[in-house]
Amino acid sequence: MAPESLTYGALLVGGLIALFLSGVVSTQAFYYRRSYLDDRLRNKIMVLLVWILDLLHSSFVIASVFRCLVNGIGNPLAIRRIAWEVSVTISITGILTFIIHLFFTHRVWTLSKCNKALSGTIALLAFLRMLSAFGTVVQMSRFKTWQGFHDGAGWTFTTGLAISASVDFIIATSLCYFLQKRRTGFKGMDEIIDSIIRYTVESGLLTFTLTVASFVCWLTMPSNFIFLALHFCISKTYANSFLATLNARSHIKERAGSSAGRNNSIRLGTVFSTGHPHTPRSHTGPSDTVNTTNTVQITVEKSVHCVTDVESAEPDPTDLEPVYAPRDGKDVPFNDLHKLP
Repeated sequence: MAPESLTYGALLVGGLIALFLSGVVSTQAFYYRRSYLDDRLRNKIMVLLVWILDLLHSSFVIASVFRCLVNGIGNPLAIRRIAWEVSVTISITGILTFIIHLFFTHRVWTLSKCNKALSGTIALLAFLRMLSAFGTVVQMSRFKTWQGFHDGAGWTFTTGLAISASVDFIIATSLCYFLQKRRTGFKGMDEIIDSIIRYTVESGLLTFTLTVASFVCWLTMPSNFIFLALHFCISKTYANSFLATLNARSHIKERAGSSAGRNNSIRLGTVFSTGHPHTPRSHTGPSDTVNTTNTVQITVEKSVHCVTDVESAEPDPTDLEPVYAPRDGKDVPFNDLHKLP
């Protein structure tokens, strides 16, 4: 067995980091509850479910650390056995990961204009990842010890991590590709799309990196618990990625409004004269005439509104297309300028 610093120490540090990330999840969930009261019911249910699963996962992380560090103290054989609480954390991670993968798969489906092949492939891989998590739990209960599980059925755990990392990569790449295709050429709208792409890359990169790190540690250092400490944190990063995506909508909308007001309003000052083009002159004599210039200032405004890819009470601006909407009847058409006094 590996040194205690890489077994007990890794479990302790991983558990503490997981609890910290769980606190961030709760903060984001409460922020969502306060800021998106009129959001779609589907999103509200998903947020509640993710939050509850995260709390359950944190509870079993605490129980796992307690069993190994407290109940197993002084017993070197205890650390070699697979605690059932650890198996529960793996199954919860599989369920929570599946839910969030489906959420991002729906975004790919929308942005790709209902690409069944791509979206179906991602959904299938996400389902297989959850099945591998359940298979891992079954095999852990069968072999009882970490060494026996690694030698006899470690491929189930390896497969789950590999599929999870693959799904993260496919989702992030697909979203970035389809968002890039939605660029409009207008600076304001392109800045918004760049912001969405940045959110996508950052969230996808975090989950992908942590999953790959746990995968590598499991393959190269199965005798210590660094892989397990990283695995404790995987579900937390997925939950935070999901909630951050929902909560970022208000910030992106604010940027959309400010960009539309700053970049998409064009004013053209045009002077049409009915008299002489020079400045009017006035004379003291009664017979003198006053030549006046009738000035008409035409304001042309370009109105841009965002058509979102998701029908919701709080639209999610992941699919932005500039749509030029005619202004209301208060505007005066150019061909009616001669009617102005």
